[in-house]
Formats: sequence, structure tokens, C-alpha cells
Amino acid sequence: MSQPLRPRLPGTAGLVSLLLAGGALAAGDAEEGRAVAERVCKRCHVIGADNLHGSIGSTPSFFLMKDKLEDYRGRLLSLKQRRPHIAQDFELSSAEAEHLIAYIATLERP
Repeated sequence: MSQPLRPRLPGTAGLVSLLLAGGALAAGDAEEGRAVAERVCKRCHVIGADNLHGSIGSTPSFFLMKDKLEDYRGRLLSLKQRRPHIAQDFELSSAEAEHLIAYIATLERP
């Protein structure tokens, strides 16, 4: 007797792939992401229309991340392992990274 077929659910790798896919919707909250960006990112990055000239040197703006960096979701999820963020003194939980991803997804260039 054969067993009934069960739908196969994606494992962790599959879920991460879905999250990182270009059209995937972030699981975070955009308003929370804006608050995280204000607290953690604004001193170095342009995070929206209110600080268009607030970045340091070649630091990418959130607009550029959304428009040009296909892997910005993955970059945000691994932020603390990337230079120069490794040396900076801030904490960013995975939930906060998801909020940032949701916030960046809402941005429109002024």
C-alpha cells in the first residue's frame, strides 16, 4: 500500500531563498524599520528624503540599495558580518533587519 503524497514544505534554505528573492515581501514592519534606520543607520546612510545629503562618503543610500543592489536583503540580514559594520558598536536583531528590509521596500526616490 502506498502512502499518500504530502506537500513538501521548504526547509530553512528554501525559506531564506524566498526571502532573498527580488520580489519577495519582507516580513518586517516598515514603520519599525524607519525607527531602526533613524537610530542605527542615519549617521552614515541616506535613509530617506529627509536626509538626502546626510551620508558619509561612498556609503550607499537606502534608495541605491533598493534600486541597484539586487542582494540588499541578504546584505542587511548579514550586516554585522560585513565591513565596516563589524567594527561599529550597535546591535541589530534579525527582526530589526526584517523591519529595515520592509522600510527600504517602501522608499520612492524624491
